[in-house]
Amino acid sequence: MKAERFAWCLCYKDWILEDWKKVIWSDETSVVLLHRWGGYCLWRRPDEAYTCSCIRERWKGYSEFMFWGCFSYELRGPCHCWMLELAKDLKLATEEVAALNAELEPIKRAEWEFITPFTRLGLRNKPGPRPAWRWNEKNGKLVHKALSYDHWFNQETFRVNDINRLLWLGNSPDLNPIEPCWPWMKRYITRLGAPKSRAEAIWAWEACWKELKLERFQAWIERIPRHIQEIIRLEGGNEYKEGRTASKYYG
Repeated sequence: MKAERFAWCLCYKDWILEDWKKVIWSDETSVVLLHRWGGYCLWRRPDEAYTCSCIRERWKGYSEFMFWGCFSYELRGPCHCWMLELAKDLKLATEEVAALNAELEPIKRAEWEFITPFTRLGLRNKPGPRPAWRWNEKNGKLVHKALSYDHWFNQETFRVNDINRLLWLGNSPDLNPIEPCWPWMKRYITRLGAPKSRAEAIWAWEACWKELKLERFQAWIERIPRHIQEIIRLEGGNEYKEGRTASKYYG
């Protein structure tokens, strides 16, 4: 993972803040009822801030619902809460995918025949099964199981709005400005006690998102150029203090 982080940062080391202002940042987080976020008292030496015994770990697991949001440097985007998929939702999604595939099959077949006229000449003599025309599947998985950016609807939205997908690293929250948004919102929402019901939690999360100031989003985005330089200095490591400057933490 360090090698991948190092290579990615070398690729984008020449991007300035004006380049990052053009990016739309999106992500989701799980919400757990009756779970309070906040600080805990810990006795340690000044040089032990990043030792394993002084870091509170987090695990992925049960969630009441998922919260999704997006923003850019100049605009706060929409948010959405969705629940876990039930059996009826799975059945409905399967039916919708089948209907969409039936609608898109003749269109995509015509596009393929137009783009590959000479390549198709040699296909008749090749052994193997006939190609399956399924435009919302990924590795045999239906649309609700595929990666979100591979969905036909998403690709069509990107095409219409002239949006290019930026390849991103996994397990690198210090390189994603929307990642510090989730712990900040969880601390803010649970500062007077965690919501006790799903409806109360959804209302609190949507209200908090609307109240978030644009300056806070901008501060998180402005950290990226410095973070990239720090990761390059550490050759992919993350043993540094996050923030726009080394002396103050913005988050």
